[in-house]
Amino acid sequence: DVQQMLLDLGFTWVSCKAPKVKTGDVGTEPTPAIFNDIVRAQADAQPLVYPTGLIDVPMSPISDVAAFRNSRWKLDHFLKAIRLGVEWAIENRAVYDFLAHPSVLYPSDPEFKAIDLICDLVRKAGDRAALVSLDTIAARARLSGC
Repeated sequence: DVQQMLLDLGFTWVSCKAPKVKTGDVGTEPTPAIFNDIVRAQADAQPLVYPTGLIDVPMSPISDVAAFRNSRWKLDHFLKAIRLGVEWAIENRAVYDFLAHPSVLYPSDPEFKAIDLICDLVRKAGDRAALVSLDTIAARARLSGC
């Protein structure tokens, strides 16, 4: 019913799914198992089309809220998680939907290193990757029928 309501209101896509990942104990350095879990979850963060036709463009883990506010990660740990997630997306010709909130990201990353990292990885990937809008991702999902 909610999906149909959104469609009736003119929304063709949503971004409501964010796979849960392990983050470790608050204030501790993420372990290799945590980074592996983040990479594993990228497969669960791919666009899908619900039976109603509504498209979901999930957010890729890990969010800045989970990393910085909840787990108290250092910026280098967050950047490593992003790098691993984007590299997985490039290798698998998949989607990476960066999940960040300006009020959370800026205090921990005032130089926007996370954004620069994503742009650099996409640039280095050449024709294997592109920076696009969520509208573009949703349109592609609609055409492919995910």
